[in-house]
Amino acid sequence: MSSVRNRYEVGSVIGLIVDVQDRLIRHIHDNQNLIRRTELLLRGLTILGIPHLFTEQYPKGLGRTHPALSDRLHDTQKIEKMEFSCMANDRFRHALEATGRQSLIIAGIEAHVCVQQTALDALRDGYFVTVIADTIGSRSPTDREIALEHMRCEGVRVSTVESVLFELCGVAGTDPFKQLSRLLK
Repeated sequence: MSSVRNRYEVGSVIGLIVDVQDRLIRHIHDNQNLIRRTELLLRGLTILGIPHLFTEQYPKGLGRTHPALSDRLHDTQKIEKMEFSCMANDRFRHALEATGRQSLIIAGIEAHVCVQQTALDALRDGYFVTVIADTIGSRSPTDREIALEHMRCEGVRVSTVESVLFELCGVAGTDPFKQLSRLLK
């Protein structure tokens, strides 16, 4: 029997929104779709009662989190960082460890820098890591695609907003299922 986890345990999952900031997002390929999909992910995680963290890379230079997302993150812990990998930041690491959760669902930018380094470091540290393909981006589509391929080859799971939310929900007919169905129409 394989020791690889193939399904989520909802009580062990935490979302992570990496550096979706004003001055950087406008340069990201297909940025409006990325923002819209990330907002859907956040709304879905909230419906399912799954907490999330978010980071801002050098906010003095790159600005704050995009308003469409920051409005959904008002009661979420924000961690400012200079490190590319969130896992290299002590404040982030302590916040993550304090949750006791072992499954990370990652969205954000840039795919080939902060997202990739965070995902690979978290995987190395024993976390079950999923990046949500329709919520990560880079300035160059090629950088994004290579990052997805690299992460997948290293053992990071790749999914989409709709797939991960329904997998976390697990069963039809429930109130969360009905809310997710309306949200994703």
